[in-house]
Amino acid sequence: MALSLLSLCAKEVVSDHSSSPHWLRWVPRELYGPLLEASFAGCRPLAVGELVQRWPERRLRIGGRRKQGQRPPSRLCVQALLLAVVRGLSDQRLVIDEGFSLSQPLEVLELPYLSLSAADLSYLSCSHHASTLQQLDLSENRLDAHTLSSVRRLLSQASGSLRHLSLSGCGLSDDLLGPLLPSLGCCSSLRSLALALNPLSTAGLVKTVRMVTRVPSMRQLLYPNPLEEYQPGLPELPSSAQLLDWPLDESKDINATSSLLNKVLKDCGRSDIVLTCDLLNYEKDSAE
Repeated sequence: MALSLLSLCAKEVVSDHSSSPHWLRWVPRELYGPLLEASFAGCRPLAVGELVQRWPERRLRIGGRRKQGQRPPSRLCVQALLLAVVRGLSDQRLVIDEGFSLSQPLEVLELPYLSLSAADLSYLSCSHHASTLQQLDLSENRLDAHTLSSVRRLLSQASGSLRHLSLSGCGLSDDLLGPLLPSLGCCSSLRSLALALNPLSTAGLVKTVRMVTRVPSMRQLLYPNPLEEYQPGLPELPSSAQLLDWPLDESKDINATSSLLNKVLKDCGRSDIVLTCDLLNYEKDSAE
């Protein structure tokens, strides 16, 4: 696919890091996004750091589903991004020298498909932004036993402000999600939770639904098809791609899980929560 003129120009601009101190102060805020994308695509970690540390918005998104054959994001760029996010609020030299910086806390942080490591998540959980986040997207960053403590700490920091959380495609099995449920239950402002494409059983889903009923603000849960609904042969801990492509067992009642989970809602007196496994038509904004 041909690059747009804006993308080509952004790629050329970030290629010369030595000149960035001169042009960054004149960049319109609407160009920060394309410049950040070009910095990631061109593996320019210094440009990533300087752009994020001067980020003019309260919403930051980078990452996305990779096209076939596309390389994963540079580790140096990911680390530069996280370093800038954590340092942005505390580095007042930028405010003094240039009149602006990431001086306002972020409200929206979307970091899907960045292959975040345990160290990355640990560092992010120490960010000054955590306590003001209203929306957090960590989709398709595979979590494991080593990352749980950092995710729990991040949720604890954001427990009073977080309204929308996406952990879709994170490899959350029953054993991994279980220890996270108490932390999720403490997010008192949470309105939507996305858990699509995680290898959960029906029993795991029931526990999750019971947890969300204890969050008064909760309005919407996107849940995965339970493992029991897939045809035989699925790996024990399938990836999100395998869950997406593996056929469902047509001999199973496709409404059984929905009926069971909605009964749990009814028994808990929470008919105001919408449950859906429809990933394609899921809209978190409808929970507002």
